[in-house]
Amino acid sequence: MVATLQKDFNEIETSREQLFKDLEQYSEDQLNFKPSADEWSILEVMNHLMMAEGGSALYVQKKLTNGLAEVPEIDAEAGDRFQQLTDYMQGDNAAPAPPMVTPTFERTTLAATREGWDKIRRDTAEQLERFAEDDLNKATYKHLLVGRMTIGQMLGFFRLHFNRHLNQIERIKAAM
Repeated sequence: MVATLQKDFNEIETSREQLFKDLEQYSEDQLNFKPSADEWSILEVMNHLMMAEGGSALYVQKKLTNGLAEVPEIDAEAGDRFQQLTDYMQGDNAAPAPPMVTPTFERTTLAATREGWDKIRRDTAEQLERFAEDDLNKATYKHLLVGRMTIGQMLGFFRLHFNRHLNQIERIKAAM
């Protein structure tokens, strides 16, 4: 894997592993606890993150189907769009999650969440292996809000998204 992608992937994977380790001390009832009827539980937040990454992996897989030679270079505004996304993700705003990444279960387990997310991370790692240094400036990812991005920016989004929801998880834990 290209060194920059490996570094970014390792960082997001370390954060995810730390979260799972931290949550091992909680019961399934606690992990499924909702502070209010219209708020998510910790496991719903984690499944939202997993679903977002899974959808991203599917999109990148489609781009890789015909090979990276077919994927165009990213446009000049990609950096500005990523900054807008960064500002939004780090801001104090709330918006409902898109339906395709909204958990719909009543209860789940930490083990089931880990199993599903582990598979998505393995798939993502396999996809990242297909990128060469020359491919890092290609429009291989499309974010719902800001459009086309590079694969590195996708990993940056994963980090921003995770950190945003990690704060939400901490608020849920405080409400238990």
